[in-house]
Amino acid sequence: TSAAGTSWECDLNSVVSPPPASASASASGDGLPEGPDWFDVAHVDDLDGLVCISRRGAIVTVEKGDGRPELVGEFENGIEAALWSPDREVLALYTHTAADGDDPGAGQVPALMTMNAQFEVLAEVVTEDDVPRGGGSGGGSGAGGAGADPDPDASVAMCWRPDGTAVAVSSVDSADGVRRIRTYGREELALQAVGRSEDGSGRTVPNLLPTSGISWAGLGCSQLLVAVQRK
Repeated sequence: TSAAGTSWECDLNSVVSPPPASASASASGDGLPEGPDWFDVAHVDDLDGLVCISRRGAIVTVEKGDGRPELVGEFENGIEAALWSPDREVLALYTHTAADGDDPGAGQVPALMTMNAQFEVLAEVVTEDDVPRGGGSGGGSGAGGAGADPDPDASVAMCWRPDGTAVAVSSVDSADGVRRIRTYGREELALQAVGRSEDGSGRTVPNLLPTSGISWAGLGCSQLLVAVQRK
C-alpha cells in the first residue's frame, strides 16, 4: 500500500523458474526449498520500488506504481541470507558457488558477495567452509545428499554495522560444528575479525540461534554484537 492509499497485488512466482520436478527438496538432494520461499523484501530508493529475495535464489523487483514484478536474476544454488546496508546502496548476499567455476562436479563452497542497487557485483569472497542449511548436521558445503533434512540451526544470519562500513555473518563451521561470527569490510569484503566462540571462562558457547538473528550495537558502541543462545 502506497502513501496515497492505493494498493496492488502481484504474483512474484509468475516470473521465476519453477522448482525441479522432484517431490521435495530432500528428494532432489539440492538442499533448496521446494517453492521459492520468499524471505526478504525491502524498498530501495534508487529503484523507487521493492526488491524481493527468495531462498531458492530469485531476485525480483516490483515497480511501486503498478506492482509489476520483474526478474533480475536467479542463483542456481539458492540464497542463504541477504541484507541491504543501512543506506540501501549495497546488498550483501550469502550463497554457494562451484569450487571450480569450470568444473561443475568440483563441489560447492560458501561465498559472500555484495551488489549495488543496479545489481552489479561489487565484491565476492569465499568464506569458511560451512554446514549447509540443507545438509543436516554433517558434511561440508553442498553436502546435502539425498534424504538429508534441512537443519535450521545451521542457517546463516547477517547484520550490518550501523554506519554501513562492515557486515557480520554468523554461520556454522563444518570443521568443528561451532557457530562463529565473522566481520567483513564493506568495500572489498576483507575479513576484519572472527568472533570468539568461548565465554570468559574459556568454555565454548553452544546453541547460538540464527533464527533470532544477530544485531550490532548502535553508534558509539560499534564493537559489540548480540546473539541469542538456546539454554
